[in-house]
Amino acid sequence: MQPLKQHMLYVRRWLQRKLWQRLVSEAFGVWLLVGLVFGFVLFSIGYGLVWGGHVARVIAMGQAHINETLKESGFVVDTVMIQGRKNLPRHVLREALGPIPSLGVSLFLDIEDVQARIEQLGWIERAIVSRRLPGRLLVTLHERIPFARWAEEGSVFLLDREGYVITDTGVVKFTALPLLKGIGAPRGAGNLFNNLSSLPALSSRIRVAVRVGNRRWNLRLDNGSEIYLPEENPIEVLAYLMTIDSSHKILERCPEVIDLRLSDRVTIRMGDDTRPLYPDMVSDIQEESERELIVTGGRRT
Repeated sequence: MQPLKQHMLYVRRWLQRKLWQRLVSEAFGVWLLVGLVFGFVLFSIGYGLVWGGHVARVIAMGQAHINETLKESGFVVDTVMIQGRKNLPRHVLREALGPIPSLGVSLFLDIEDVQARIEQLGWIERAIVSRRLPGRLLVTLHERIPFARWAEEGSVFLLDREGYVITDTGVVKFTALPLLKGIGAPRGAGNLFNNLSSLPALSSRIRVAVRVGNRRWNLRLDNGSEIYLPEENPIEVLAYLMTIDSSHKILERCPEVIDLRLSDRVTIRMGDDTRPLYPDMVSDIQEESERELIVTGGRRT
């Protein structure tokens, strides 16, 4: 009796296994058929889109739907905050940014592109653009600092200390800055005025600096006097001039030209309307100086 029960149990398990295998096989076949049909449908749709040239339109419709959903959730740029703007005109910055609605949804905004457009502006040395979700854009500007004006071929440009051209618009507002002239002036002026910082009484009076032959400088002061500088060691020569000026007030007499180009002499050309340098003053200066002092022009005394 016992072997018969074991045999029946074995038969039942075998039937169950066969039934399960059949069910799995049939289910697999059904799902395979469904998959093939579904794949064929997707292929047909994709083929139709590509063949009919509708892919871009479908993508655009999907993008538009996503954008609309994000807009309804508040994820659209509606406020642009600006930090660090001092001299850059507002309308120039607006043109670089474009109309605020065209900036689009903040999640899809190309920050690097916006930043690059701003940094192309002459006034801007560096810009940082960042999102402030959901709908704000923060633009931090680092402007170039105006240093001098440069006159070239009938136009006047605004420069920074490195000689970078900022703009040729609105320069009239910066007439207090020195005016540069001559080839090579923008590149060399920064170094010249850096060195002149040791002579503030003189540097504050410079109105025009002319680069001569891209080798040396002529300076025009606020009283109209011109100083011709040598190519070598110009700051040392100017320091010497300021030393004798502190005692004898030469610059107060508004000479037309003070020529310092030669190492062994100082030539001062006086104008007809300038206060003269009297002989005793010339003698005193000559005694204090290792250079020969030559005075020409002006009224005879």
